[in-house]
Amino acid sequence: MGGGIARRGWDMARDTIAKIDGRTRWVADFEMVFLAEVLGVGLDALLPARTKTAEVKACLAKLEKKGG
Repeated sequence: MGGGIARRGWDMARDTIAKIDGRTRWVADFEMVFLAEVLGVGLDALLPARTKTAEVKACLAKLEKKGG
């Protein structure tokens, strides 16, 4: 995954990816938009199911509109 991210302009270390994957590193909204784009998934795919309230879904829709 790191190589795909680097090719898109974000040099992310392997340990950073591991921390994100292990949920020990906070991810900013702009990083989530970028990661979703690189991975080819919607923003909602990057969030645990328990956080998907109507308010969060509305926020994600706005971010996806801005990022896309």
